[in-house]
Amino acid sequence: MTPRLAWVWQCPACGFLASTLPSGAGTGVDGLESLRRENYEVILGRLDVRLPLAGARLLEVGCARGWFMEAVRARAGRPHGIEPERANAERCAAAGLSVECGFFPADLVDRGPFEAVVFNDVFEPLPDPAEAVCAVEELLRPGGFA
Repeated sequence: MTPRLAWVWQCPACGFLASTLPSGAGTGVDGLESLRRENYEVILGRLDVRLPLAGARLLEVGCARGWFMEAVRARAGRPHGIEPERANAERCAAAGLSVECGFFPADLVDRGPFEAVVFNDVFEPLPDPAEAVCAVEELLRPGGFA
């Protein structure tokens, strides 16, 4: 890993960016949005090789401000999100993104199927990861990705 900023490191092999910020940090951190958007392009570029994104339905769990869903939409994908923070869900909806407000998987109404289910920095704090994995299996089309 090569340092880019005091709290940002980059993998020289793949370009992926990593943060050394403590868990929960982010709001108001200068550069976080650009870091996340760059990472989303790396992730989607790799996913697009295995799963053409044009027309694909993707579910993002914990979609926050909708940056990942915007990147999916820019690649002609059909993103859908679930977000527990009402203000973030409302921001996504105002941007024309398909989003539900609630917790995954209990509050998810749109049960897919999806070609991919994505967890960007939200899998670790889930209260029951095993339940989440089982829910993902039920939401994916055959051959889908999580």
